[in-house]
Amino acid sequence: MSIYLPGDVIEECRDLLRRGERLATLAGRLRIAPEQLQALLGDQQTMRRIPDDGEVDLWADSKQVL
Repeated sequence: MSIYLPGDVIEECRDLLRRGERLATLAGRLRIAPEQLQALLGDQQTMRRIPDDGEVDLWADSKQVL
């Protein structure tokens, strides 16, 4: 069975995950399995958590520690 979630729901889930919400919690709210939600969201490894101070370093991946 194929699951569909509207784009705005997907984006809201991504935003909540960046803010520290658990994937299993979001999946429970949507009444789907965590694996299904993860598949709909795509690669979670590339998503970073937003710092508590609200500042985001856009160049964090390009910086190298010497």
